[in-house]
Amino acid sequence: MRRFAGLILWLVLTPVVRAQTAFQGSVYFLAGIPQGEFRTNVDNAGFGLDFDFGWRFLEVPLFLGAEAGFMIYGVEHRREPFSLTIPDVT
Repeated sequence: MRRFAGLILWLVLTPVVRAQTAFQGSVYFLAGIPQGEFRTNVDNAGFGLDFDFGWRFLEVPLFLGAEAGFMIYGVEHRREPFSLTIPDVT
């Protein structure tokens, strides 16, 4: 029954996919709260962005694409010498 329902869904959505452009992409805002052992080292909530894009080939209702994202839980600044032999360069 599931295969039959999937086939019906594919047949219904195929004209919609053909009507759309061959390229699609999106950007998402991410938010995260540390859990478990990670939370023992990080107390801040994380924020970031996620990017994805896809390309449809010919008349096939499938996309090939990629996704990349990042999340920052905080920033720490410190000054360190570049080398022990060159302490003036930090």
